[in-house]
Amino acid sequence: NSILNKIESIGMISEDGEYMEYTKSVLLDGPVEFWLCDIETAMRGVLRAQFKPCRTDLKKNLNTRDKWLLSNCGQLCNACSQIQWTTDCTRALVHCKIMENKKPLKKLRKKQNQVLGKLSELSRRELPKIQRLKT
Repeated sequence: NSILNKIESIGMISEDGEYMEYTKSVLLDGPVEFWLCDIETAMRGVLRAQFKPCRTDLKKNLNTRDKWLLSNCGQLCNACSQIQWTTDCTRALVHCKIMENKKPLKKLRKKQNQVLGKLSELSRRELPKIQRLKT
């Protein structure tokens, strides 16, 4: 903000080059320990705000995970993928117990191998650096 001669932070850039804009800018003024805490709060806030839509988007696009992966932040994709994997495994284990056989786990394994195959294909495509790092 050049009018007040104050510096403000409006977003964060990951080491991979992904950019996420904060929901509210952070004024970098005063003792550093205060505004660094404000930046940390802003970082958590934007990730928290984007998490639910990212997770919902994954649930809707389980069969087109490659498109989902390329359209969302890498950190959120990792978290959502881990949650989805845990949910799928838990569901399969419960079904195994109910059915008293391993068919649900075998079905899940097949599904997960298909996902890995699609992601493997994605990694072989010509992709920009940021997207390549996600695959």
